[in-house]
Amino acid sequence: MAEHVNPRIQSLLNAVDTLHTLRHPQSHLRQQEKIQNLIDSFLPEDHDDLLNAFDGGEVIKDLWEEIIRPYIIPARIAMGQALIRIGSPKIRSLLVGDLLRKDEERDPKNLDKQFNRMIAAIYILGQGPYENDQEVLESLRGVFGKGNYSVLVETIGVFIPVLGTPVTSYYTYELAGFSLVNLGDLSMLEEILFAQLVFSNIKDQSKDGFIKWVYSLDRSATIQALNNIASYDTKKKKNRWFPNYTKMISALTAIGEEDCIGPLSILYEQKDASIRILALKALGKIGGESALMIIRKATEDRKFNIRQNAKKILKQLTKE
Repeated sequence: MAEHVNPRIQSLLNAVDTLHTLRHPQSHLRQQEKIQNLIDSFLPEDHDDLLNAFDGGEVIKDLWEEIIRPYIIPARIAMGQALIRIGSPKIRSLLVGDLLRKDEERDPKNLDKQFNRMIAAIYILGQGPYENDQEVLESLRGVFGKGNYSVLVETIGVFIPVLGTPVTSYYTYELAGFSLVNLGDLSMLEEILFAQLVFSNIKDQSKDGFIKWVYSLDRSATIQALNNIASYDTKKKKNRWFPNYTKMISALTAIGEEDCIGPLSILYEQKDASIRILALKALGKIGGESALMIIRKATEDRKFNIRQNAKKILKQLTKE
């Protein structure tokens, strides 16, 4: 092992490594607090050691190899956040560089390592003081032009602070979308929400939480983006990816506000009867005169199961 390892860095890496031994969520949270306290303990004089460790220098090489691979990402995140905290003039350019690297510049033998660097950069930049930094925002937008939606972030012990959900619930594009929204950039909101709805497990409530959070930041922009997504032609074969409308309806139901009727009314016009029925049920839960008009109209639909469900919903609403 290298002769000198900054004790604060070693303590930080050991704390991150401990995450893989913890099974209970509360234990994870306590360990996260410990890691945050260690991040806050770094001093300006630690800068060179931290930067060397973050950039994979020899000082820390053996410690890196001792850490289980999925924990490289949280370790990089912790060191990157420590560098930002002590005002490093270099960390920003390193992070942006990890995102701007072109695919042809990537080493095929070290794709895992480069992917880890990219994930850490997306997360750190999204938490950093970069709200009006156009180069940072553009580098995050550029993630949507790399790879594909199916690259899952397979790491443990890192949570999205605003949502309290682990990053293991997200794909690469989704994480980039969170970082953009967290920095106040809604210029790609439709693409960001679309990414949330492409690979969605209906039992995973993290997507509902993300969409509700975005809605709380800008109701009008969120509803407009969801209106557009609800209008996608899922029959076009040129489209490689399609939104999970079941999950979209779940998110709109979770929001439960009257302006959600717009995208739900569009979804009701879909050809898929199961989606139409789910949209009707969501409209029934939200209520209001606009929702009732759609449900009443549905009682005269040419499809029997649509009519029957609409009548049941209407009957329940009149009881209330």
